[in-house]
Amino acid sequence: MSVFGRLAGLVAARGNALLTAAVLVAAVAYPFLFPGYAINSMTMAICYGIGIVALKLLTGYGGQFSLGHSAFFALGSYVAFILAPTIGFAAAVAVAGIAAALLGALLGLAGLRIKGHYLGLLTFMVALALFQMPKASALAPITGGSSGLFYRAPLPATTPAARDVWWYWIVLAVALAITVGVHFLLRSRFGRALQASRDNALAAGALGVDTALVDVSAFAVSGAFAGIAGGLLAGVIGYISYDSFPYTLSILLFVGMTVTGARSLPAAYLGGALIVFVPTWAHDITSRLSWAVYGGALLALLYIQVNAPRLLQRLTGREATRPVGDVS
Repeated sequence: MSVFGRLAGLVAARGNALLTAAVLVAAVAYPFLFPGYAINSMTMAICYGIGIVALKLLTGYGGQFSLGHSAFFALGSYVAFILAPTIGFAAAVAVAGIAAALLGALLGLAGLRIKGHYLGLLTFMVALALFQMPKASALAPITGGSSGLFYRAPLPATTPAARDVWWYWIVLAVALAITVGVHFLLRSRFGRALQASRDNALAAGALGVDTALVDVSAFAVSGAFAGIAGGLLAGVIGYISYDSFPYTLSILLFVGMTVTGARSLPAAYLGGALIVFVPTWAHDITSRLSWAVYGGALLALLYIQVNAPRLLQRLTGREATRPVGDVS
């Protein structure tokens, strides 16, 4: 077998470990290799990556269709900014996660009666509604209305470049904690029950799994992580308004999940980078056809993701039995 074939065999056998190591090495090295504005962009990408991890937990492993995760981002960001001047930013982000978990639980209860694309439409409509709510005159004194809210979290740094680096390490630490937590959660009794409910709810119920509780809990946990990501992203930017987290973000998060594998946790951060960097690169190539270039890049990545197991099997003579990052 050629060297390339042996390398492909290693990827097929240890793909998850290799991808995780590559993502960690790149994340640690990144702030030492790129300037401040690039660090800020990557910090935002990591925040989106946390949201994709949350979506993979719900959709990839839980089998529940959501097109409304921008709602959790928006709720988390506003709760964090409203409470931060009073209780501090860290505590405010924690409360934002709790608020997003409550919204997730409500959507999970609705999901007990609505399944499939109907549930996706329901979550998308919730995102549309929350997108407009901050502009309501009754809420304007709290949300800032069309002007939005400003907040500068206190950090041990004075220059913009130093603040960018601090934010990067803070967000990276939270992302690592959440990803590791989700990994072990999926290997726990709850994770096995979640995947059993996804595969065959009737059989899981017959074995004693409370599928309703599992599904609602998955929505709540996924919402909590997305809410935390929204709070962190707002802190990184320092400003939020009603159009900071549009409904199109839900679509981008779903696309980021799909093209990186619905059950690959480390690849979620590649999806976050896809959301932040690829539109900019596409605009640099051609401003008039930037969305066409972006769509072409997504199609290419989706093709690679779908056909990677077949390619590895052809190169190594062995079958790739699970997607990279799958812990089921």
